[in-house]
Amino acid sequence: MLWLAGLMGIMVLGSVAVVTTGLPEDDIDLPDDPAQDEDLGTMPLPDPVSDPNDFELPSIFRAQSANAPTGMKLLGTGDSDTLGGELGTDLINGMGGDDFLSGDGGDDQIWGGAGDDIVMGGDQNDTLHGESGGDAIAGGAGQDDLYGHDGDDTLTGDDGDDALYGGLGADILNGGAGADALLGREGDDTLIGGTGHDTLQGGAGNDALIGFDDDETDYLNGADGDDLLIAGLGDVLSGGDGSDTFLLGDWLRTDAAALTDFSPQDDRMVVVYDDLDMPSAPEVSIGPSTDDPDTVEIRLNGDVVGTVPAKDAPMLHDIIVMAESEANMLNVV
Repeated sequence: MLWLAGLMGIMVLGSVAVVTTGLPEDDIDLPDDPAQDEDLGTMPLPDPVSDPNDFELPSIFRAQSANAPTGMKLLGTGDSDTLGGELGTDLINGMGGDDFLSGDGGDDQIWGGAGDDIVMGGDQNDTLHGESGGDAIAGGAGQDDLYGHDGDDTLTGDDGDDALYGGLGADILNGGAGADALLGREGDDTLIGGTGHDTLQGGAGNDALIGFDDDETDYLNGADGDDLLIAGLGDVLSGGDGSDTFLLGDWLRTDAAALTDFSPQDDRMVVVYDDLDMPSAPEVSIGPSTDDPDTVEIRLNGDVVGTVPAKDAPMLHDIIVMAESEANMLNVV
């Protein structure tokens, strides 16, 4: 599925080691809440649901501590700073400038401040804020909470069950390994679940939500806007409001995706096939499910790649069939 990597346009943030000397003795004040008018905070991960119509992103709340009992307290300047924590629980604020900020061990809290910052967590459960600017934020191991706030940000959860919040701007959220929860919020965002049972919600804007082609079920909810939802094996897809595009493919033949709210009047369905293995266009068919009379199956050469409620079933002429060689070049949103 190399074509899909090109379609996603993923930005990867590599690992970088940061070494600092000197231990500041003065306490620093926590920054003013940069999102006091926003509904932000940690996002509990949902349990899988038996009825796909029941799934939605959990309510979220803000929780942060003003104490760093065992680690470092580092305050940057208006220039470009490099600040690195230690094994304890660190508080780091980059302030102005394009900063490079990193935690280590411990449950760290890091704020990028103004500027285009790189913010990296460590081995434990970190809370990382990009704030203003186009920031790159990576969680590392542990259960991390990542907030982009303003600007076009890139958030990468890496290992662990992470929660990623985009904020304003056109953000890229990549959950990585683990059972992650991703919320794009405002802007035209790209959400990539990665491996594990992930929950993706686009929020406002025209978003791209991408399941992963492993065997873990992801829940994709486009919410507002005209969204693109790319299904992985066994994923559950809900477009929400707007005119959405649902992309299915031959990689789903072993575990079909479930579409919960397809509208033939407003939405589009695209079925992609591997034209290296299938030189000619395959047969796409629609038929009732043998397991559920209220469900219709979308079949590719007889294999089920998607299911739709019977009341929302498309006609054959509603389905766009596309070769993988075309998918990279065509804007299907």
